[in-house]
Amino acid sequence: MAHVSSKKLKKEVFKKAKDQFAEAILLLKTKENQKKFLDDFLTPTEKVMLGKRLCLILMLSKNYSFEKISKTLKMSPSTIARFWKEIKNSKHSLIIEKVESKNEATEAFWKGLESFMRFGMTPKYGRGRWDFLNNLSKPNKLKK
Repeated sequence: MAHVSSKKLKKEVFKKAKDQFAEAILLLKTKENQKKFLDDFLTPTEKVMLGKRLCLILMLSKNYSFEKISKTLKMSPSTIARFWKEIKNSKHSLIIEKVESKNEATEAFWKGLESFMRFGMTPKYGRGRWDFLNNLSKPNKLKK
């Protein structure tokens, strides 16, 4: 888990830093520069955390069961439930819309996410550690 300092920033300082970060990303026009920026900026742990969060949002949007998500992403049911509630309250709708907007783009996203999730992880974590990525295209849909 990424570490967050217990020392709080003033609201105006936090807002300014957040806005500057967004501006820096918006200035990156090529995929190569975007990837380099994120590689330089994020630690391997942060990349995995954000990748898992994105997978969680997309799996929930596709109605995967909590059990399948928990086994696949190694996340607690409480985390999954929290994101499920957020999605039901229309949070993350832009993420879902942009990533799922085209079939080809969605396919490329999942393939790219697989390599992103594997970044920095060594085989020492055990055989089959990343099998869940191969199973992402096999939904265990919730019954309605």
